[in-house]
Amino acid sequence: MRVATAVRICGGGACLNNVVTPDIGNPSCSLEPIQPRGSLCPSSGPCQVWVSISENATYLLADNNVTGAHINYLVEGLDQIGTLIDSGNVSNTPRWSDWGAARTGCNGVYWGPTDKIAHHPSLPGWMDLLIHCER
Repeated sequence: MRVATAVRICGGGACLNNVVTPDIGNPSCSLEPIQPRGSLCPSSGPCQVWVSISENATYLLADNNVTGAHINYLVEGLDQIGTLIDSGNVSNTPRWSDWGAARTGCNGVYWGPTDKIAHHPSLPGWMDLLIHCER
């Protein structure tokens, strides 16, 4: 798994400018990005970076105990070519937190204490919710 360290400039949604390291992503920024399927960001200009699980690789999300946010697990922008194992994760009753967008709305969407959130999720048990607002 790779996570970019460049500065966000395109209004959130993992949009970066002039990505320094070779990251997986799209060469433009969109609220409804298309899965890059392992394609690299361009060497300059904007890129919407995705977390990537490459072919024949496995990412294990297991035995976590999460408390304290309205959204306990947010998996969005997962370029899943390989395997994601989601096992034994526990979401405790969330405490009131500073997720202001959850209370004031994000693109007309409001949400309360939820867990296992993704947009267009392909994983069983995950809720479809579009969240692209920044704190």
